[in-house]
Amino acid sequence: MEFCTLGVHNDTRGKDSVGIYIDGQTEYYCEGKNNSLFSEFISKSRLLQSVEVAQVAYGHDRAASIGTVSIETAQPVVLKEDDKITYVLMHNGTIYNYEDLAKKYIPDVDIKGMTDSQVMARIFYKAGYDALNEYIGGAVFAIIDYRGEKPKYLFWQGHSKNTQYSQTSQQEERPLFFLKSKGEMMFSSLDTYLDAFRRQSTKLVPTPNLLIEYDPETEEFISLEEYDRKNCFQTKPYVATTTTYYGNNNYGSSTGNYSHSTNRGTSCYSSGYVNTDTHTGQCRRGASLLHGSYNISTYGNISESANQNGSNYMTMWFFNGILMKNEQAFVYLTKFCKECGISIDECFKWYDDLVYYLSPYPYREKKIGGIPFMFKTNDPAGGEEYTGDVLYPFSTYSKRYVHGSYVSTRTSTFVESLEAYNKTKDNKLDIDVLMKV
Repeated sequence: MEFCTLGVHNDTRGKDSVGIYIDGQTEYYCEGKNNSLFSEFISKSRLLQSVEVAQVAYGHDRAASIGTVSIETAQPVVLKEDDKITYVLMHNGTIYNYEDLAKKYIPDVDIKGMTDSQVMARIFYKAGYDALNEYIGGAVFAIIDYRGEKPKYLFWQGHSKNTQYSQTSQQEERPLFFLKSKGEMMFSSLDTYLDAFRRQSTKLVPTPNLLIEYDPETEEFISLEEYDRKNCFQTKPYVATTTTYYGNNNYGSSTGNYSHSTNRGTSCYSSGYVNTDTHTGQCRRGASLLHGSYNISTYGNISESANQNGSNYMTMWFFNGILMKNEQAFVYLTKFCKECGISIDECFKWYDDLVYYLSPYPYREKKIGGIPFMFKTNDPAGGEEYTGDVLYPFSTYSKRYVHGSYVSTRTSTFVESLEAYNKTKDNKLDIDVLMKV
């Protein structure tokens, strides 16, 4: 009765599809957009009518934001191995950069036709929870992981800035409330009925940006890991259009965000352009590090289409934001991570020299005694303080260093910034050198 009451109460937040997971069984209901209510599902559900007492019961009312409205996109998201349920996820919110996260964490998975929630379930399942540091949008997750000796009941509530340029503090992305009483725990996006169900019980809200586990044996919440979302935000990346004037030449801004074309009279500042960190060489789209393959123009515009008529687009490969020499270098690092049993972030942290060695831009700053010095990676196992010019991809200025210390800056062009890439994109890897790692 209480489970169904919560479902009906949450109809105000859904109406596109309904789904339930009860002790290993699932059932979904969808009669079209704005026409699928939990209140109508109750009388039609064979599962609800057959269950009197349950150990675990999850229900979801979906308001579609990404993907189609159908039975196939209804939640909870359920993953199986050998026809056995191994992972269950419910998501309240929207993840705008889920495609970029998929390229980074699950490059071998075909996500065509999936919702953001279905993609995030597979990322967590296959690659762990590091993506909680990186997603753009809003999220509450309720998860059951059956792969251990006993099920793990995980919960997450994200907090972040409202907009890309907001100066305010982090705010709740989506609501989540818990109610604990002896022998049971309930949760919901709405708290009104929780208060009514158990008036003498304790209502709780989760700690922001902390992945927690509920242990039904001890009836306690356990802190697992805190994630940093200070660089994340909740709304779609801002896109603005402004008039630009041009002549016979093409120019670009120092950050690579503006593109001036002789074919267009406008220029966009958007997350569709590459932003390059001139201290590490890492490239981003919005707040997300580039990872995998992208179609990018000479002026740093990222396109979703592989066919760009009349434009100078190239397919480029990135590993954790670092532009690779070619696809072979990216594949090598991906296999290296898999064979070593490490994540992408761990590879970048522990084997940074290897990552930079496989880039045509083998430069990054390191701090020595709190002072930044520019280093160049000469082989996969190490580097040295650098003397010379550093011009990162999609940057319009280069920096001069002497023995690692910054000396001066000069202006450059986007075309010049890609000369190093164009010289190495057809090179084959020297496996004998890579064996030094």
